[in-house]
Amino acid sequence: MYCEPQGAFFPMDERAASLIVLHEFAEPFGCNGSTAYSDHLFEYMRRA
Repeated sequence: MYCEPQGAFFPMDERAASLIVLHEFAEPFGCNGSTAYSDHLFEYMRRA
């Protein structure tokens, strides 16, 4: 789901990326992630 094309966190185009809403948290946060597929669609995501 997370690393599959067109999955929840793997948009394939600008329209799909624009549906993702980014939330900023001013707290420590741990995760496991990668930009191995690039972050070229990051600019199309919306900030909450």
